[in-house]
Amino acid sequence: MDSIRLQSIRGVACFLVVYFHVVGTDFSGMKLSYDSFYRQVSYLFEFIRMPLFTFLSGYVYGLRRFRGGINDFVKGKFKRLILPLVFVGFVFFLVQSFVPGINSGEGFIWFKYLYLPYAHFWFIQAIFIVFLIVCLVEKVLSYNGDFLLVIYFISVFLFFKSYLFTEYFSIDRVFYLLPFFLMGFISKVYGLYRIRVEILFILILVFVFMMLLHYFNYLEGEEIDRLSWLSLFIGCFAPIILMNIRIDSKWLAYIGGFSYSIYLYHVFATAGMRVVLNKLMINDEFVHVSLGVISGIVFPILVHSTFKEKGLVSFMFLGTNKKR
Repeated sequence: MDSIRLQSIRGVACFLVVYFHVVGTDFSGMKLSYDSFYRQVSYLFEFIRMPLFTFLSGYVYGLRRFRGGINDFVKGKFKRLILPLVFVGFVFFLVQSFVPGINSGEGFIWFKYLYLPYAHFWFIQAIFIVFLIVCLVEKVLSYNGDFLLVIYFISVFLFFKSYLFTEYFSIDRVFYLLPFFLMGFISKVYGLYRIRVEILFILILVFVFMMLLHYFNYLEGEEIDRLSWLSLFIGCFAPIILMNIRIDSKWLAYIGGFSYSIYLYHVFATAGMRVVLNKLMINDEFVHVSLGVISGIVFPILVHSTFKEKGLVSFMFLGTNKKR
């Protein structure tokens, strides 16, 4: 799969995540009613958003697999993931605690985001552990691809049992994400980004059926558990379909190139835009959603462009000291 297609799919993932945090739930975002069109769209993609991000992480890992030097691998992931978690997470906590209109009222427990699933930063905690698990598996199996499918099926078992694990450092969500990461890895190893047209057609039909089942259950007031076969299949099928329908968009690919920065910083912009629109007494849902999504994409790109050449600042707040 070429770079433009990969980055285009990352761009799609960015839009889905930003859109979700704009629309929100009963307790966050716009707090729309269940019968709102925007809330229904957000729910429809519930089982695609984070699995897609995770799948892509697994696919990229397949491009640059661990080949030894476990210390260097762990240090690299720590710098890329954990340092921004610490510094950006602390800034986010301050904003949530003290900015009028955003205050969460949770009290001054500033260090909780370092060991508990906090806001959207839970994904960074969990994906860091996922990388460590896969790295150790690769080390033990010495890159033996014959065991990759076995490891995947073990991860599926753990997926359904993830609720039994502790929430500290998002360990329970590690085992929620692991099958999607491994499916991305498998897709690279076995070339699932170039499946035959007739197989793709069948896959799309099955996927559409599952999405309709998911949506109609929502309309009937019965939300499907995220630890279900349906959510697992949707989360695995959607990325494979996206890879095979060949999305080659320069503007999506451009956005996808900033995917990590967008994930880190989009909530600052979406919350800020919501506060501004509320202050201006603008209540139109379309305006809120449109400007929220635009700001959630544009602001992180501006932050990245501003910080990328700032040395230590780039290191702390982007996880890299390299120019884009």
